[in-house]
Amino acid sequence: MMRKIKTLLMVLCASLFIGAFSACNGGEGESLSQSVASENSVNSETDTSSESEENSSTEEVHTHQWDNGTATTPPTCETAGVKTFACSCGESYTEEIPAGHVYVKDICTVCGNVRVVSQGLEYELNEDGVSYSVTGIGTCEDTDLVIPSTYENLPVTSIGEVAFYECTSLTSVEIPNSVTSIGDRAFVSCTSLTSVVIPDSVMCIGLGAFGACTSLTSVEIPDSVTSIGAVAFGVCDSLTNITVLENNSAYQSIDGNLYTKDGTTLIQYAIGKTDTSFTIPDSVTSIGYAAFYNCTSLTSVEIPNSVTSIGGEAFSYCDSLTSVEIPNSVTSIAEMAFFGCPSLTSVVIGNSVTSIGDYAFIGCTALTSVVIPDSVTSIGEGAFSHCVSLTSVYYKGTAEEWAGISIGYSNNALTDATRYYYSESQPTEAGNWWHYVDGEPTAW
Repeated sequence: MMRKIKTLLMVLCASLFIGAFSACNGGEGESLSQSVASENSVNSETDTSSESEENSSTEEVHTHQWDNGTATTPPTCETAGVKTFACSCGESYTEEIPAGHVYVKDICTVCGNVRVVSQGLEYELNEDGVSYSVTGIGTCEDTDLVIPSTYENLPVTSIGEVAFYECTSLTSVEIPNSVTSIGDRAFVSCTSLTSVVIPDSVMCIGLGAFGACTSLTSVEIPDSVTSIGAVAFGVCDSLTNITVLENNSAYQSIDGNLYTKDGTTLIQYAIGKTDTSFTIPDSVTSIGYAAFYNCTSLTSVEIPNSVTSIGGEAFSYCDSLTSVEIPNSVTSIAEMAFFGCPSLTSVVIGNSVTSIGDYAFIGCTALTSVVIPDSVTSIGEGAFSHCVSLTSVYYKGTAEEWAGISIGYSNNALTDATRYYYSESQPTEAGNWWHYVDGEPTAW
């Protein structure tokens, strides 16, 4: 575990960053069926009467446009309230408004309660000269950290980079609604942290902000957040649920996992889940950087044909992952995408992949076979390094085409394996050939 955390910290310290994604979803659509009544007619020779009836009912598809909501039951300091959102069509839905004090300068404006804040923290005056950042734990020994909203009569508006790095005794953090940004690696390796409340004032959550908070079980992203840095919740081994409030314009949660609002990028799978299989929604076109990093429970992940790219370290240290089939829609596999997956035995790479990144499959010690399409033009440095069990490479092209691939160094496991070339029919010439039998690559 420490090796994995150190690897993540090396990535964070190198400030690798995938920009936060933002999108806007126009709302929910509801389709109504159309019905047409049957036609009846009766004809008579002597008394001719004809009656036909056709009833049709067609309703246009309606897209809900929700208002900003009204507090139909205001919350109190001790009791949750209810906020109702309405559409012009008459439909509505509700959200809970959490109970809690409304603090201004750490005094509740409702009941007058004085917020007891942590003392001894370190601060730094921001460049604007009128606000502060909290930059370190200082002499504070609190395990339940309560960050004040003001310091020296000026607002505290941000939590600085690595402010609480490896504060392993922290169990909870309360962030005031004066804070608008949480800096890079602000709480990285706070391994006892089980609870954090992110207020609706925060707009930016930095790179690796809560990385390796291994006791954190859930997190709620408020409506205000528009930017989340790479691996903000990476290596949170106990994280089972990420909730994004419905009115957030940049992000959404599906089944407790984090996506961009339009659902095209899977940003973070909650790796504390115990599920052994997962099917990525077919709205997804991109699997984000380190999206499944250190997910030890999953044995299989189904990647849909909608996905075109797999991000760096997307499946690194997925210890239980046994096989991967990369669909034909994928065009690139980024660096270290499957780094250190010791249970991975077989990989099928789709027909559109042109490049396999550096160290993409390094340390996949159980990998025995790989199917490589003739679309591949480059295989990165160490892509199959330390794949000590690799014995069979099934290539979909010819020997001449294989010779044209740019293969980086430290790929001896790949180049030393027995290589088979594809032939749909029984080959007449000598050599190593393969074809599919019941969907499995098989030597002729």
